[in-house]
Amino acid sequence: MISPSEFKWNITNEVNSILATKFTKQNINSIPNPDQIPLEGNHWLYVSNVTCVYADLVGSTQLQIYKTPLVAAQVYQIFVKSLVLTFDNFEAEYMDIKGDGAFAIFTGETAPILGLCAAVTFKTICSKVLSNKISGFSIKTHIGIDHKSILLKRIGLRGNKQNEVWAGKPVNMAAKLSSLSDPDTILTSDRVFSVFDSPKYQKYAVMSCGCTNEGPGHPPTNLWEEKDVSNFSYFDFPKAYCLKSNWCDVHGDEFCSKLISLAKKP
Repeated sequence: MISPSEFKWNITNEVNSILATKFTKQNINSIPNPDQIPLEGNHWLYVSNVTCVYADLVGSTQLQIYKTPLVAAQVYQIFVKSLVLTFDNFEAEYMDIKGDGAFAIFTGETAPILGLCAAVTFKTICSKVLSNKISGFSIKTHIGIDHKSILLKRIGLRGNKQNEVWAGKPVNMAAKLSSLSDPDTILTSDRVFSVFDSPKYQKYAVMSCGCTNEGPGHPPTNLWEEKDVSNFSYFDFPKAYCLKSNWCDVHGDEFCSKLISLAKKP
């Protein structure tokens, strides 16, 4: 350990070295293994067509205040493990656990649809499987989705003192959308919703199957609600779209399968 004044001098030299060195980037199409992500120097990886799904637990502060540490531990393990398993099932290329939640990265042309299917699946699981597992606490989730390009690098020290850093919109915007969403809803940026609302996907990603509380056979309706987010200076889009529905018990598997099939067609 060195003195604060000497440490300040070391940091000054480190910062000046970073600023004096040219930043470079390498275009890639998918997320590599962690040991292939640059750590040294100012070299970053550039990934286009990135979709981020960010989900966290509703009411975690109240959970910590009013429940015992054991109950909080049970909730966190149930919620985060279920979320990670869901992301993995839908072929997320990267996952990062953030306390009481996690985010997943999907890349390529299929990214928005795989991200949507993962998000709706986890939302459905929270509502129909997890919500009543813990006595006195209902497990609910916030979910945000965004899509854009990103720069990626590891920052830190060799060994276990470093982590991936994502410079760009998708992770940050997805996290902001998640925090703004109501419990058990999905909030997406308008650029993500425009993919869902395209002729290729609209029937299965935007419209209902026609099932209601009264049963099947009703006319399909638009399941998404438009939300004005233009007053939030940190968003670079004026509108977001909110989904409150889960997968239908009758047609959910069919709609999910159809969306993925369409996404993977050339």
